Amino acid sequence: MDRMILGATIAAAGLLQVAHAGAADLKIGLAVAMTGTYAPYSEAEGARCMADKLNKAAGAGDPKVELMIEDNRSDPQLSVSLGQKFLDAGAQVITGVPFPDALIPTAQIAEPYGATVFSAPNTQIEMQQAGLDNFIAGAVPDPINAAATANALYGKGARTVALLVSPDAGSYSEKLPEWFGEVFEHLGGKVVSKLNYSWARRTGRRRSPASRHCRRSRMPSMSAACCPMSASSFASCAPTAMTAGSPVATPSTTSRWKEPSAIRRRLRR
Repeated sequence: MDRMILGATIAAAGLLQVAHAGAADLKIGLAVAMTGTYAPYSEAEGARCMADKLNKAAGAGDPKVELMIEDNRSDPQLSVSLGQKFLDAGAQVITGVPFPDALIPTAQIAEPYGATVFSAPNTQIEMQQAGLDNFIAGAVPDPINAAATANALYGKGARTVALLVSPDAGSYSEKLPEWFGEVFEHLGGKVVSKLNYSWARRTGRRRSPASRHCRRSRMPSMSAACCPMSASSFASCAPTAMTAGSPVATPSTTSRWKEPSAIRRRLRR
């Protein structure tokens, strides 16, 4: 949470300087997930908190932060449409579903307006590869995340791992496990299995396919598994792995885990 606040503070400070130069308030459009798969990771409350702090600290002649918040229902297409709505309403900064399929088109439609697209939890390298000049991310990129997680897990004594790979969440779920495996083997460990799975980030299923793969991945034959997934999937997958004595390394973004009660309920079963 401290990292999220720090990143938001730095970004807001820089954007407020731009707003001050134009002697106008800063309008930010937030297409956030109040419902659907991504609801636990909504940036709405953090944005309201920071905007309130900045507005209270602003002087008489300083620009103020105005937030426009709407539910994107965890849908990338709706997120892009809301971005256009915010731009038409004069937003200088917008955000949306934190994946390339939403953020890239959002940044493209924002460019002619001179607007900036900001995403606190986005980690995917696709956003950098797209060559966008108006996009800011507030999270650690996937290659660095993978290396740090591999170092931490190896340091805890793990020597064999399984990788669960999915194309559903960009480089976070598809490339990060492979980068993790490269670093893990460079340190002296061994990747003993690689499985493809569906992250099911928009299916709304009670039990994610990731948890089924955890149950089928022969956990006793390895000392750990690397599987980027949502908190709800982790809550389903962790008990299976822990029963077999195999921790699950789930590299997180700056959103951290916002469903601790769900995870605790799963682990108590």
